[in-house]
Amino acid sequence: MDYYVNWRGRWIDSIKKTWARVRTGAAAAWFAPKMLRHTVAAELRRRGVPSWEVSGQIGHKRAGTSEIYARFDPDYLSKAARALDAGDRRTGAQAFRGHGGVSPEN
Repeated sequence: MDYYVNWRGRWIDSIKKTWARVRTGAAAAWFAPKMLRHTVAAELRRRGVPSWEVSGQIGHKRAGTSEIYARFDPDYLSKAARALDAGDRRTGAQAFRGHGGVSPEN
């Protein structure tokens, strides 16, 4: 059986040495493997994958860790935006007067 990450069909315990060689050979010392993980997580959220599935896919062990990628979800804050739009049809400053908001006159 071949493993996804392998050397000649055998399991690899760590890829740190390989990554170090690749980074040195590519003159990309700034690049770290975790950047791939972050990129995959952000892209999965951008495509609407729920955070719990992202956590499982990229190996987060604690619940909620993948929530840092929520801002990439196309629906991020959409319910709040709709609630604000539908809740009060008055314009800008008028909607917030008397609620601690700032008006243009201040």
